[in-house]
Order: sequence, then structure tokens, then C-alpha cells
Amino acid sequence: MEQNTITDYRLDYIKSDGMTCGMWGLLAPLIVSFALIVLYSILGALTGMTTAQILAIVPIAYITSVVCEASFLVVFYLYNKIHKINWVTASGIKNKTHYLNYAFAIILGLSLPVFFSSLIGWWEKFLTLINYQMTDTLGIPLTNIWYLLMAIIVIGIVPAVCEEFLFRGLILNALRKMGKWPAVLLSALFFSLMHTSMEQLPYTFILGVVIGYVVFETRNIWLGIIIHACNNSFVVIMLYLQQQMGTTVTDTSIWVDLGFTVIYTVVGVGVVMLLVYLMKKLSGSNNKTEISGKIEDNATEISNDSYILVDGKTVPAKEVMDKRAKYMLIATVLIGSLLLIIDLMTSIKF
Repeated sequence: MEQNTITDYRLDYIKSDGMTCGMWGLLAPLIVSFALIVLYSILGALTGMTTAQILAIVPIAYITSVVCEASFLVVFYLYNKIHKINWVTASGIKNKTHYLNYAFAIILGLSLPVFFSSLIGWWEKFLTLINYQMTDTLGIPLTNIWYLLMAIIVIGIVPAVCEEFLFRGLILNALRKMGKWPAVLLSALFFSLMHTSMEQLPYTFILGVVIGYVVFETRNIWLGIIIHACNNSFVVIMLYLQQQMGTTVTDTSIWVDLGFTVIYTVVGVGVVMLLVYLMKKLSGSNNKTEISGKIEDNATEISNDSYILVDGKTVPAKEVMDKRAKYMLIATVLIGSLLLIIDLMTSIKF
């Protein structure tokens, strides 16, 4: 039997890449957070401060957030480096799109929190009923305009870049061969599980689906980064304005609230569908860039006649990779679910 070797230099991702990095996208920030807690505990022992007091120091809060977000870029870089993947080609970072799509991406990013906040409010009401303690702060102060600008950078822009490179640049592109909706929904699932928060679960999934769909159709990761950054920055600005001006709670009946929720959600879905449709049309779904064309022509999946040696036996490489992808998917979902359960149990006030 003739054996074909797998090239050491790849121009695109395969399914197992996406599943494996889905797992690492979940674990990397947890590992970094744990390492930082250990470091802060040591500093606390040396200075006589508690970990909470150290985290309350503004520069430390900024650094902590940025370092945790940087873990996604580290995973992205190391995985491409170790597996000898041309990440520039594979992620489609140089793919171009119509200039109007960037404006639509901004509108889309600002629209999502406006139209879907009411729907998410019902999820938060449910969590409140089971005594789940909601997070009412960002962990970074918003007491003046300079803190606001720093928060926009640290919470709005940095996470958008770091997370999108991994979850849409690598994971979504790796799952493309599964089809549009499996790729979009699985990458959104990994993205929402990564936040390890029951409070954020529904909205991060919605955000992941919208960004994933846009990036899948346009093949442009920068549109995803813009949507993500505008969404996060808008939320930060709204929190800042609430702190500066105070909030007024108006008592309305449950039916009025439900009515507004339905209207906002329906209009929001319509706006999203319209914008995504326009972005898809402008990008020309059938007109791929030169780089994308090369990827398609070179066949992104490992061919069926490629073999590798496993335990002294010659096994089809694709079969091994498909099994690895399946196991990594199951492990990622199980670990992510476990982390959500832990968050739920530790956040409920008995």
C-alpha cells in the first residue's frame, strides 16, 4: 500500500484544529487567572495586603484583564507555530471586503446591546429568582473620563482583537468544512462557554452567532473584531453614563415589559438580518480573494489517501483527526458545562 505523507506546511485549518483550540480557548484564561492569583497571593504575603486589595489597585486591574485576554493570542500563535500553519493565509486576515461593510459592522455592533438587552433582562430576572448574585461592576473603575477611555481599550478593544483571532480567525475557519450553521453555532458555543458565566451565557452566544455568521459569509475577520469592539465599548459607555447620572427604575406591569421585549427582539432580529444580508451581498459571497481561492483549490481537509502510523499500524489520517475532533468537542462541552455549574453554585446565595 502506497503511503502519502502529510505536508508539514499547511495553508488552512482542519476540523480537529477548531475543536482542539475550542478546548484551549476555554482553559487558557483559567490557567492564566490561576497563575495571577498565586502571584498576587505571594505579593500579598510580602506586602501585608489581601488579594482583593491588590486587585483594587487600578493599574493591577488593567494589567490583569489584558494579560488574561492575551492568553487567547498566545494560544493562537503557539498552535499555528507548533502545527506549522500559515496563520496569515489560514485566518484570512488579509481578505478584503467592501468598504461599506465596515460601517455596517459598526452599526451592527452598536445595535445588538440595544435590541437584545430587554430579552437578556428576562434571563437575569430568572437568575434573580433562584438567588443568583448578579455582577454589577466591570472590575475596573469608571469614575472619570480617563478611566472610561482606559476601560474602552481594556474591555472594548483588547478582548475584541484577542478573542476574535482565536474564535473566528482559527476556530470558525477550522469548522467551515462542517457547513455554515454547524461552524457558526459551534464557534459561538465555545465562545459563550469560555466566559464561564451563567449571567453572560445567552448574550455571548447571540453575539457569537451574529459575529460568526458575518465572518463566515464575508471571510473577513476584521468585521468580527469591529462588531465585537463596538458591542463591548457601547456597554462600557452605558455603564459609565449610568454611574454618572444614576438610574431611574420605572415600575411597569409584567405584560408591558413582555410587550416591549417582543417588539425590541423582533425589530432587533430584523435589523440584524438586514445588515447581515447587505454585508453578504456587498462582500460577494462567490468572489473570494486570491488567498481564499488558493485555500479552496488546495483542499483544506487531509486527503483520504493520507496515512499515519499509530501504535505500529497504518491508519487513515483523516479518521484519526475526525476521532480527535469528536473527543475534543465532547471534552470541551463537558468542561465548559462543569464550569457553568460551578459558577451557578458559587453565585447562588442560599
